[in-house]
Amino acid sequence: MDSPPPSPLPRLKVSSLALLGIAVIAVVVLVAIYGYILFVTTMAFHSKLWWMGLVSFIFAAVFYLLSAATKDRTIMRSASAAFFLIGAGGFYGSLFLNNDSEFSKLVWLVILSILVGVFFSLMGIALPVPLSKTLHMLGSTTATVAIFLLGVFLYGRTYRNMATAAGLSLLRMALLPVIALGVAHLMGLPGLQRTTVVLMHGMPIAISMIVLSERYDFQKETIASLVLISSLSAGIYLNVWLVLLGL
Repeated sequence: MDSPPPSPLPRLKVSSLALLGIAVIAVVVLVAIYGYILFVTTMAFHSKLWWMGLVSFIFAAVFYLLSAATKDRTIMRSASAAFFLIGAGGFYGSLFLNNDSEFSKLVWLVILSILVGVFFSLMGIALPVPLSKTLHMLGSTTATVAIFLLGVFLYGRTYRNMATAAGLSLLRMALLPVIALGVAHLMGLPGLQRTTVVLMHGMPIAISMIVLSERYDFQKETIASLVLISSLSAGIYLNVWLVLLGL
């Protein structure tokens, strides 16, 4: 006979008044930490905002875990959401006020935006319909904008070491998909999932590689040639892989 499914872990039975008291104590502690960061430390203001954001994120994570372990989630989740919003505001303010390069700011903004999206998903927060529709409309232009940016980045560049770039492109076109196909077979993935894994490992080199090579002055011409070859040949070799995989 099959064993019965394990029972879910019991949640803590804490009264709403006790949870409210915990939230109030946390706010007092957080305000004290903010006061120390703002008025005692001698860091630059953007650094103070960064540390305030980090502390707020830690409090948000702790209260989210508490909300998952208690039956009355309203107070803990509300406190977690408030701490997270304060932390996000601190991080965004720090990014806009510091003197880092525009590229560094862009990277951190992307990372922070992903964290905000993950938090909204965990909290079950639904975006307003007008905002959601607007974001979906913008997201539907991704492929077109990506192709346009590819042309912008490839136009007017110097392409050298084409033989080396072609050899490296073969790694992306053939070797990585073969390895992915072998791993997919070992893991017993069904047809569609196996095809997805293989194609993901055979996609052309990302445009961001050109940006990074210029940022760090590393093999700029070779990487530009690598992106050019892999992008132009993708329409051929990806379709070959689709045929080989039976699609």
